[in-house]
Amino acid sequence: MFIVGNRDAETSAPRSRRDNRAAILLAGRILFARHGVSGVTFEHVAREAQLTRRTIYNHFANVDDLFAGVVHQTLRQLKAQLPPAPPAERQLHAGLTRFMRDLLGLFASPGFFDLHLALVRHGNDRPELRTAFERELLDPLSALLAGYLGTRRARDFHQDPQRSAREIVAIVLGLAETSRLLGRTDEEATRQALPLIGALAQAFAQTQRNQLSRVA
Repeated sequence: MFIVGNRDAETSAPRSRRDNRAAILLAGRILFARHGVSGVTFEHVAREAQLTRRTIYNHFANVDDLFAGVVHQTLRQLKAQLPPAPPAERQLHAGLTRFMRDLLGLFASPGFFDLHLALVRHGNDRPELRTAFERELLDPLSALLAGYLGTRRARDFHQDPQRSAREIVAIVLGLAETSRLLGRTDEEATRQALPLIGALAQAFAQTQRNQLSRVA
């Protein structure tokens, strides 16, 4: 139970310091994605987390400090969920389809979607956080895919692996974000985009075969 108004919120059962911090970070992630950093105050966070503002100040100096905490915590969680690269022996179409499906599931997840949406809305004010997002998530994903594409060169792939990997990651990210912005859940977004993922992978593989046949 908590009280809304000039008084701070109060919870009926005490929580540990660790639980309080987790509740604050979760509330911040939800609110930043919904309203942007400029639209969030510690009163909003206290209401969402069912904690007092004093408790929040014990963990974070201000809203900007909380935003940085949310970004870094979510990055740590998402890095543990990065999909593996496709096996080198897997054919290009099959390998791309599997990797793109895994990417779609990651990008449509609530944690990733909330983080990216908040960075889009506030990233210009905190460029170092956007850089961390790209360096710790998007760049490793592109590197994984580029490594796989590199193993397919001279067999069924005939382009720059790094550039192609970045383009594919960007395409899947756009698909996931479009689905989530239309109000679909992460499961719905993933399910509805799977046919398009398969078609994109097949078209990409066919393009590579055509280019290789011309070179030959």
